[in-house]
Amino acid sequence: MVIKERQSIRGTWVIYLLLMTELPLLVLMTVLWLTGHFGEDGHWEYLMIVGIMAGIFWLLMSMELQTRINGHSIAYRCFPFTGWRTYPKERITNIKVIDKGVMWKFGGIGIRYNFKKWAYVFSDEAAIEVKADGKSIVLSTRMPGKVKKMIEEWKTI
Repeated sequence: MVIKERQSIRGTWVIYLLLMTELPLLVLMTVLWLTGHFGEDGHWEYLMIVGIMAGIFWLLMSMELQTRINGHSIAYRCFPFTGWRTYPKERITNIKVIDKGVMWKFGGIGIRYNFKKWAYVFSDEAAIEVKADGKSIVLSTRMPGKVKKMIEEWKTI
């Protein structure tokens, strides 16, 4: 059995919050630029602010957590920040599924680090906590039932 999962921030409250703050700011900046309140060279400031806002929006829209779990390993990547990282079953010392309140335990949606573990939280439904090689990572999942079955398969093999 192979579990493949893709999660993104698109469609979450984070994107709506971003749009509700960026769009009024963009309208205000456009009005100020068109009325001449930025001065003669104001178009450069306007373009810089619009470019920064577009870059932040693109970054959040392109963030994606991909997880693959098979009978031999667990692999994940958080595009565009990390490449594929694989933990073979032999190196994993502990793995468990956290069922509720993932977002509250790890401080919200996104990538988190608290000096003990890395957390890649893109959903509040459930998460997989993996300890391997002295490191601890948390990967959110929307398929906790399938992951629990895979963990049980690992224990029998």
